[in-house]
Amino acid sequence: MLSAWIAVTPTFGYAHEETALLITGAGFDTKGSVVYQCRFSGVQNNTLTVSSTVVNTTAVRCSAPVWPFAAQDSTLVLVQDGTDLPYVGVATDTFPFDSSWSSMSVSDGPAEGGTIVRISGGGFDSSLTYSC
Repeated sequence: MLSAWIAVTPTFGYAHEETALLITGAGFDTKGSVVYQCRFSGVQNNTLTVSSTVVNTTAVRCSAPVWPFAAQDSTLVLVQDGTDLPYVGVATDTFPFDSSWSSMSVSDGPAEGGTIVRISGGGFDSSLTYSC
């Protein structure tokens, strides 16, 4: 019997870090005989799949991985033994990876500007120009 899922919490993640997710639904196998995975597929055919853990018959945990691509919405799919489970929720099965910065380094500089600032993080699009 296949399970179905209805919601994921939280509803987004930052591209530069893993995000612990709780997926709720019904009919999840707690005996350990079924393999569940979370698959994240981006709009540019970027796909990452991670393993998941069954909490109980109504909940599964997985971690949204570090997203090494430009920030974008992905489609979240819960997979049971290689079969995509139906999403039957009322919201959406979209999981956005947002760009964000995780650190900044700067040396002292003049008040009139021109100082180089290095921003580190994830989800940045190399085809865009960023400014502070």
